[in-house]
Amino acid sequence: MPDSHSLEFELTTATPTAYEVLEMQAGEARNVLVSFDALLDAGVKLTGTPTITSATDAGGTGTATLGSKLVTTRPHTCKGKPLGVARGVDFAVSATTAGDQYTITISVANDANTAETLVAKVRIVSVSA
Repeated sequence: MPDSHSLEFELTTATPTAYEVLEMQAGEARNVLVSFDALLDAGVKLTGTPTITSATDAGGTGTATLGSKLVTTRPHTCKGKPLGVARGVDFAVSATTAGDQYTITISVANDANTAETLVAKVRIVSVSA
């Protein structure tokens, strides 16, 4: 079954922020997948419900609506690489305003021996249809 994510972000150990700006058309609803794989040791999984917030960058006038905030429950492919169960975060984004840029902040816990809360940021820009 192919993945249904139209926006994919892959975090790296060097930068737990995906600075790649991905575009979506104003008014679209898109599914987003963020891979935390590079930030997790072998055998460690993400747990709980992620907290995901959106902030409109300076000069922006719209807001992004976020929904379906989940730790991955099945294997996926992200940026052409396999992503195991509970090694990424899924969410939906919609209702963006053309020209606005959004910084999406994702906080999620893991089940490491010393549990951590990982925080990542991704950027989405909304363009005219």
